[in-house]
Amino acid sequence: MSDRVTSGRLTLARFERMLDAYGAEPLHWPAAERAQAVALLAGSLPARRAWKRAQLLDRALERFAVPAVDAASADHLAARIAQQPQLAKSRGPLAALGELLGVELRPALLWPQAAGLAAAAIAGFYLGVTAPAPAADAFDLAPVVEATQ
Repeated sequence: MSDRVTSGRLTLARFERMLDAYGAEPLHWPAAERAQAVALLAGSLPARRAWKRAQLLDRALERFAVPAVDAASADHLAARIAQQPQLAKSRGPLAALGELLGVELRPALLWPQAAGLAAAAIAGFYLGVTAPAPAADAFDLAPVVEATQ
């Protein structure tokens, strides 16, 4: 179902969105929907309540008018902003490490190497755990010690 018009009439939901977007002043409402909005306002108590709330909000916002800024002040502010040092975009710890080492470290380039390193570590662990224990005399260093003396 359309939020805008139901059976040639403006819906309350659309009217409330218009109030949120354009305020309570009918002259600010879209011209194509203004007549329907006024008709809804005349014939609907919920529409009048929403309109009254919008009027209260408009009055509150009018109290906080933004002061006018002259062109010289705006130019001065723009010049001060331009003088501020701009922070470089952080590329993350991997890029910082690469700059320190003087190489390009990108995740796309490191995955094959990381996978190879992981495979070697797993194979080494497996061989170390499953290898048979060496014979007791395999590590007899007495002949080596005698030969060096």
